[in-house]
Amino acid sequence: MALLNERISVDQNAPDSLRAGALKINENFTLIDAELERKQAEIDQLQRRLTHTERNMIDALIELETIKQAELNGVTANIFIETFRDLSAITVTGGFFNATQGKIELK
Repeated sequence: MALLNERISVDQNAPDSLRAGALKINENFTLIDAELERKQAEIDQLQRRLTHTERNMIDALIELETIKQAELNGVTANIFIETFRDLSAITVTGGFFNATQGKIELK
């Protein structure tokens, strides 16, 4: 049974050895809690990296499929592919954003 943030309280009238032992156990609880927090932070960071890696893999697969389709249809030059997570930092000046298809179409 896991106990988080639980500490041992000892009556001040208890023998010194019992109080010293309880203090030592409480110090160890504190160390364990700190290590658990560090490990949770590492897990959170790995989850963010995994999400980023999955997105990159999907982007690469989309790009590969686009190039394969272009080659099958005889388009072998001037293939331009760029993937954006969102359009927050993009200004479209030579086309428009097709929200339905989620892509920028050039004029």
